[in-house]
Amino acid sequence: MMTNLFGQGIINGFGLGQLHKYSGPNRAGQGIHLLGPSYKKDVSLSNPATWAKLKFTNLSFSYGAIRNTIPNTFNEFSGLSSIKWIIPLKENSALGFSLEPYSYQDVNILDSSIAEIVAFGDTIRYQNSFKKSGGIASFNIGYGRSLNKKVDLGIGLKLLFGSSRQNEILLMDGSAAWINGSIIKTSRLKYSGILLNTYFSSSLNSRTNLMLSFSYPLDPLDGVLIQNELFDDRNGNGFQDSYGNDFPNSNQTNTYNETRLTNIYEPFEISFSIDRNILNNASLIIELIRFKDNGNFSAFSNIGTVDKISSGNILTLGFVKFPNQLEKSWINNFVLRSGFKYSHQNIDPSKNIISEVGFSMGFGFKFGTTGNQLDINYYVGSRSFKENFDGEIIHQIQAGISLSDIWFVKRRQKK
Repeated sequence: MMTNLFGQGIINGFGLGQLHKYSGPNRAGQGIHLLGPSYKKDVSLSNPATWAKLKFTNLSFSYGAIRNTIPNTFNEFSGLSSIKWIIPLKENSALGFSLEPYSYQDVNILDSSIAEIVAFGDTIRYQNSFKKSGGIASFNIGYGRSLNKKVDLGIGLKLLFGSSRQNEILLMDGSAAWINGSIIKTSRLKYSGILLNTYFSSSLNSRTNLMLSFSYPLDPLDGVLIQNELFDDRNGNGFQDSYGNDFPNSNQTNTYNETRLTNIYEPFEISFSIDRNILNNASLIIELIRFKDNGNFSAFSNIGTVDKISSGNILTLGFVKFPNQLEKSWINNFVLRSGFKYSHQNIDPSKNIISEVGFSMGFGFKFGTTGNQLDINYYVGSRSFKENFDGEIIHQIQAGISLSDIWFVKRRQKK
């Protein structure tokens, strides 16, 4: 019998962990959508095909916090969710750079059973434990270009990098003092990969825009698994010290086993969005995302967690109200956002299913002559599993600020 404790929620224990892109609003200025324009009118921070419509260089920061509540306990996690810099070029294009988390993971698995053996008249009790933490970051380069008044294109590269550390632990306790301690085997997995995203945006008529995106791996995520020798953690701090009673200590051994894992993660994704102007300066956005991971499943079988999220669908429906550019009242500087989300994700090989329903609401406040903006978004969702796990309640808040100026865009001062 195993007791599973997932430090950032149950879903982060599968495969690479919780994917930042699919965990509710992933940046404050974007709301619940990825393709549809909800940052400024006609502009989405996540869609390079819309960047050419920015009038000024844009530097944005976003910070997020997540709380997952499971019956009788809760887990919390917070950190920087995005840094993005977008530079308009000439009259019809823009170039952008960003750094953001791609996935994060914190897993603690403890064997709830305790075994006993008797050796040389002493009773030895032992218990197995497995810990894993770390994640993957993404450095993004994007470019967008407006071909004409109706068609815009974009392209983006995601350079994935990061690592995770894991400990396999045999906890020991007994009737003699020499028995107390832990036998630990440590390892580290380093990640690298490249994803390509393409974007298309078309104005169907004066009130309706269609947006499409396709993502696939140029270089599927690979890993290098570095496994160190066992050591006796006699002082119980969980590390192999260079001093003290640990045996062997870090100065006495420098050998390790290195294994390359290929095609760990090979994602394909297609996204579809319709942006419909329903009122003056207000839009209804419908978005559908379908994704599938064709990664080499066997690569995960020897590094801890067996299950992974293999495919899924995400549907969002949202409403955005933009400021009226003709009114000068301070109250007209607000962008209002709200939306609903439904997601269905498949877990293999256990054939489990994750379903999530959530609601997002937030606002942006524009200030300054160049359109600086302060954004806050809140998301609450309910996540359920077909079997084996209790449900979760997710609370997520994102706060961010965007600074706009005329850096590198002197040509737009003349407008």
